[in-house]
Amino acid sequence: MTASHAPVVQGLQRPLTIDALPNELLIKIFADVGSVSCYGNYKGIRDTRNLLPAMLTSKNWLAVICGTPALWREILVRDSWAWLAACVHRSQDLLVDICFDSSGTNFAKAQHILRPHKDRIGSLMFRSLDCAQFGEQIALEEMCELKSLGITIHHGHGADVTMHDGICPALRALEAPFLETLHVDGLALYKPSSPFSCLRTLQIGECVGLRKTIRIAEFVRFFNDCVSLEKLDLQHHALDAVLFDIPQGTGPISAFPRLRQLAIGGKVEEVSNLLSHMEVRPDVDLLLETDDQEDIASAAEAAWAILPRDIPGCKMGILKSATRIMVDVPPSHGPEMLFITATQGMNLSHKINIVVRVSQERSAAADGTASQHARGEYFVSALAHLARMFPDGPVETLICRGEVSVVEERTWQTLLEGFPRLRTLVIDDNADGHPGPLSRALTSTACRHLEYMWLCNMYGEAADLEEIQKCVAWRTAQGAPLRRLRLDLAAKVVNGELPVVSAYQSEFARLVPASSLILHDVKDVGRNELPPREGVSTEPLHRVVDVLGDELKVNEYLGRKVILPTTGTD
Repeated sequence: MTASHAPVVQGLQRPLTIDALPNELLIKIFADVGSVSCYGNYKGIRDTRNLLPAMLTSKNWLAVICGTPALWREILVRDSWAWLAACVHRSQDLLVDICFDSSGTNFAKAQHILRPHKDRIGSLMFRSLDCAQFGEQIALEEMCELKSLGITIHHGHGADVTMHDGICPALRALEAPFLETLHVDGLALYKPSSPFSCLRTLQIGECVGLRKTIRIAEFVRFFNDCVSLEKLDLQHHALDAVLFDIPQGTGPISAFPRLRQLAIGGKVEEVSNLLSHMEVRPDVDLLLETDDQEDIASAAEAAWAILPRDIPGCKMGILKSATRIMVDVPPSHGPEMLFITATQGMNLSHKINIVVRVSQERSAAADGTASQHARGEYFVSALAHLARMFPDGPVETLICRGEVSVVEERTWQTLLEGFPRLRTLVIDDNADGHPGPLSRALTSTACRHLEYMWLCNMYGEAADLEEIQKCVAWRTAQGAPLRRLRLDLAAKVVNGELPVVSAYQSEFARLVPASSLILHDVKDVGRNELPPREGVSTEPLHRVVDVLGDELKVNEYLGRKVILPTTGTD
């Protein structure tokens, strides 16, 4: 502060120095100094070494920083054991959070240094430990106050035999009665010395080894001991250490009384087997993700094969209670090629997401996307098995996005017959598809509860409009009329003009109380986004409140976009 702005004391102006700041204010400032280091899902640890410049500023600041234990309770250790000892000493009697941020950390030496302070450790994290320093197991000291533990082991040997014969070391001895969060990566979790009755979050990363070290029945019993578990995340290769030596649906069942989130990724047959030994309530947010599928045929079957073989007899509540389902095969630039999402009502936290990953098919394409043929295979297979995946479910809304051009009438008919309570049907084409097969399927099966149909990005030539008109008229004659109809179709421009649709608009208005027919130039129609025109705006889907009576909110997690008229009832 300059002298001209300093406070006036007895008629004199004195400059305000940094040492004049109250200690309470200094402590608040020092607590915010430096950046927080976050690693994946681990808790962030502040690098206390960022306080060193402030400690060299003045003797007063040095005394304040060194004399405030709370500034030293988060300890990031890289290469200096002396720094760890100094931080632990300055934190006095407070609980400390410690992160070893070096692949060269000697695990045994770290435990030796921490042993006198083991009852003061609230959070402990080891990053990228070298597997060469372990045998077949890892044992930790008893830590009565430990709430969070993270261990990542780096396996540079790949599939080669090492001193531990290629077996991932197992975390066996661990006495932490109040442990709430556990993240392990590169090691197995097998028969801990005491049950994790307080554990709320468990994440198991990849296991790299040559042999299976835990049987599925033991794995399931371990989960049953985690009675407080709220979030379980089994990442890719986490099941590689599990021996699935009993048939699906036999043996113990894991019941999770407090579980809210469950994510499992890995080999299709292993995920399927594990799910057959689990009881998952309908209100659990469930994510299933396959490993990389190397061919089109296996990828096309993976979406339903990842579920238990006996779907009607399994204990996965969402498969029998879902009311809204979306199938999406996007031509995007990610590893995921097929999404199936189902929700119970409009509660987006009670859902199942099935994600199929494809590697070889995508890498073979110049632009990194799967071929149209492959996307068509994924889409057709998903539609063919969808009713089998959700047997007897009260599904009312169905949204399908994909290669409509390859879907035959029989596939549409099987799909519609599998959901007799269907009320809303949305079909969004990747382009080049005709509505004829779908229209004929809707006239061969009553689907009597269907009230609203929205067809988007499909062809709208005269023959296509004729097919849709016949379908709508047939339903009206059968006593199952539509209440709302929206057609956002594409047609070829002839002599600079689109086909005249006024006659069809009048007929649809006569048959359906609320109808809308809009044609676009076929060359301008792109996936999920119709060409801009007067009276049209683009909105993120999760902000749209009035579309389909909120039915499309099922897509919120994908952040999809749709085009909506800014005026009119539709």
